[in-house]
Amino acid sequence: MVFKHKRRVKIFSVLVCVSGLCMFTKWRYLTPSPIVFKPCNLTALDPWDESLRPFLVRPKPLQCVDKYDLFFTRKDGRMYMNTSLAANRKLHLQGMGCWYQAVERLDGDKQLRMGPRKRLILPGDARTLIFCVTPEEVRSHIFRVTCFKNKTITKVYDMVHVNHFWNEYAKHARDIEVEKADTPSVIMLGIDSVSRSHAIRNLKQSFNFLRHNLSCYDMIGHRKVGDNTFPNLIPLLTGKSHWSFLDVEFLKRFADYMPLLWNEKPMESIATFMAEDNATYSTFNSGKSGFNKIPTDYYFRPYSLAMEKFEPVFSTPLGSLSENCYGDRNYFDIQLEYLKGFLQKYNKKRKFAFFWSNVVTHDSFNTASLYDNSLLEFLTWMTSDIDINNTILIVLSDHGFRIGGASLTHIGRAENSNPWLMVHVPDHLTKRYPSIGRNLRENTKRLVTHYDTYNTVLELIHNTAFLERPEIPTQEYMVKRNIFHYIPGDRTCADGGIPDNTCTCKDRVPVDIDSPVVKLAVDVLILHMNKVLSSKQSECSIIRLQNITEARAIYSDKDYANVNKDLHLSLPRVIGGMVGLSRDIDKDSGLYTVRFYTNPGNAYFEGTVEYSAFKAGHQADKVTVVGEQSRLNRYGEQSHCVSEQLYKQICFCKDLL
Repeated sequence: MVFKHKRRVKIFSVLVCVSGLCMFTKWRYLTPSPIVFKPCNLTALDPWDESLRPFLVRPKPLQCVDKYDLFFTRKDGRMYMNTSLAANRKLHLQGMGCWYQAVERLDGDKQLRMGPRKRLILPGDARTLIFCVTPEEVRSHIFRVTCFKNKTITKVYDMVHVNHFWNEYAKHARDIEVEKADTPSVIMLGIDSVSRSHAIRNLKQSFNFLRHNLSCYDMIGHRKVGDNTFPNLIPLLTGKSHWSFLDVEFLKRFADYMPLLWNEKPMESIATFMAEDNATYSTFNSGKSGFNKIPTDYYFRPYSLAMEKFEPVFSTPLGSLSENCYGDRNYFDIQLEYLKGFLQKYNKKRKFAFFWSNVVTHDSFNTASLYDNSLLEFLTWMTSDIDINNTILIVLSDHGFRIGGASLTHIGRAENSNPWLMVHVPDHLTKRYPSIGRNLRENTKRLVTHYDTYNTVLELIHNTAFLERPEIPTQEYMVKRNIFHYIPGDRTCADGGIPDNTCTCKDRVPVDIDSPVVKLAVDVLILHMNKVLSSKQSECSIIRLQNITEARAIYSDKDYANVNKDLHLSLPRVIGGMVGLSRDIDKDSGLYTVRFYTNPGNAYFEGTVEYSAFKAGHQADKVTVVGEQSRLNRYGEQSHCVSEQLYKQICFCKDLL
């Protein structure tokens, strides 16, 4: 009993510590510097900047390129067999026995249950499969098919499949309202870590199809609002900062209660879809608990979990699920097929879809080019096989490529802050509401953030997106704007909801890494990270500086307002009223971004601090940590001893020393 009590006390202490650190960071993160009040000068980046040339290499081709499954379902809900594919794989149907099992999702987003095996009857002509138990249709959304050589235990087929036209978790099509001009569907198609320039370079065909065939508006001024995926997708999906959901991010509360777009009241009569590919590293599950109940009508996670449960077999074993492949099929293609099924099921019905791919480009600077054909095929299919005349299509990313390589160049850092965003609006809508097209053309050159995309989609869901409204000038606080309406040309990071450590509205200038202020900044950042790790002293090593590689600063305006209050009162008496000299005294005050390596583990970090020369106290008191530190190289298994995302980037496990 004493042990259990001590354990509870320890867990409680850790939670209090984490919460306290998070609340302090949140407070500082939302306390802006003067930088965020400067209007942004937005210019399109050069995708072919000379500094990127060493990183523009052709990636290795994908090993899984098959486009078809052996079994598939049609709109009638029946399962069919691709007999040509079976013949190519030398499967002899007459000497084969097959079974299927329904796959059921259990509450909690982690567990599945396999139903009882049911025998499949393979007819002599092998053109269709007829179930002896349920001859009319496959009554399961996710199911597993297993085949053996007759009277043997030799497995010749074992794969997970989806029935797009039967979904026991989804609303019936008759309960979904019809999409119309004023009540359109919304499809959000997202790919992780793709900047606008990255899309131009690596998704050339898809980018050009969106621009020319779908007349998409290319939002050049789109800017990220956080470091990695979670701090960007939460504003996109809830309109709130990720700091509003510390219990989800750090304390593993289920995300069901969050005000996500698909939880809005009108969704009761709108078909909903959410698909994120990687079950392990998905936004709501990496270091988090995900959803207790299924969040949307079509939810990809049970399908992806089932694919991880066993090794796929097609004639021969095909190896375990990888980031790119499930058997001989590409994971991205499988995810797009899942979206296709949803769009077909609810064609001409009102829909909301949020599609997110992590595997396309998250871990490599050039691999996106391998998926360009798949994306182009999907976009082409959309325009030819279903009705998108009343559909708003939003293609976007969270941030640019941010780990190593090209992201360490000056242009690479700028790309990281400029995620891809293109918007398709049907022609008849821009003709009916001419101001929409006019505003969108202007807004392609304006500062736009994930908060604005959220607000636009929210108003589309509530049928208020096209209503006329007065123009709102730039404010000193965040304004979530509708991109169909006026966005001021002098918009600032504060107005757009961009924190100062990611604000790009003022150029950073290089600073000598031997500068006393730079050294002080790094010392304070390392001290801060070690404080974060203080609750993991038994697992994680103390961080120590290895070397500083780079420093840049955005210097504060040198004016009367920068002078410390006490000095401000004394200066006129001391120097005869020449307060202007404070501009020279205060030459180092500003926002510093530094990059440095630490030991153990050769970890590479970027951090931002604010230095105020006139702040009272010791030198360290003049430095305030701004936002979160970013890990710039991979940590891999260095932090295997901790599971919380808060520690993953900075912990080096003691058992590796």
